[in-house]
Amino acid sequence: MATRHAAQTFALATAPAAPVSRVLGIDVSHHQGRIDWPRMRKAGVRFALIKATEGTKFVDSRLVRNWTGALDAGIIPGAYHVVRLDGPTLQEQAAHYCGAVQDLPGGAMLPPALDVETRHIDAVAREGPADPALAVSRLLVWLQYVEARTHRRPLIYLSARGVRHLGGHHTPLIAYPLWLCEYRAASGAVAEPPPGWSGWDLWQWTSSASGRRYGVSSSKVDLDWWRGDLRGLRRWCRVEIRAL
Repeated sequence: MATRHAAQTFALATAPAAPVSRVLGIDVSHHQGRIDWPRMRKAGVRFALIKATEGTKFVDSRLVRNWTGALDAGIIPGAYHVVRLDGPTLQEQAAHYCGAVQDLPGGAMLPPALDVETRHIDAVAREGPADPALAVSRLLVWLQYVEARTHRRPLIYLSARGVRHLGGHHTPLIAYPLWLCEYRAASGAVAEPPPGWSGWDLWQWTSSASGRRYGVSSSKVDLDWWRGDLRGLRRWCRVEIRAL
């Protein structure tokens, strides 16, 4: 996310192309501080991925305020969990996430999301040569638990580099919609998904957009594209809700 990635990104002025129909989104956490959600909506943002949890102990201090602020401004919210692959069990982490988000209000919303940082994959890889497969098996525990609890198929956040670090063991993850982190697509180009995925559903294309422009207190913020138009995004969210 914005506070953790290297700064090899596009400025808003050189935003990469996306499909003709596209919807702008954002992802935020307590690192963005106070957020002016109406200003964000005026800037064109229509959905927001909001940090909920990390590991088994941490709940983002601004989760509820960010969630209700987004809803009140007419921005579709979603909640993500930052996974720790070298610590607590993934079932414990999944239960922690579900407990933190189960009482959040709202109608249409994005599916649950699992944020898989490359450095966390590498932490497991240090355990031995077979551990990329172990990392995937651990990720599946979280994904399957959350899907069983919420009846919603989670998004998985990965970079192409992260997929490479899984050493070819990522095939079981292809069943999950992809929130792609890719900052280095050529200017004017649409990011290509990693091997196995036919496309991305969300694309985080920068971590260096102007915070002021989007109503956040931090100097920079992440931006994302949805793969289709706003009607499609709303339909996607409502279908997820009806599946409950």
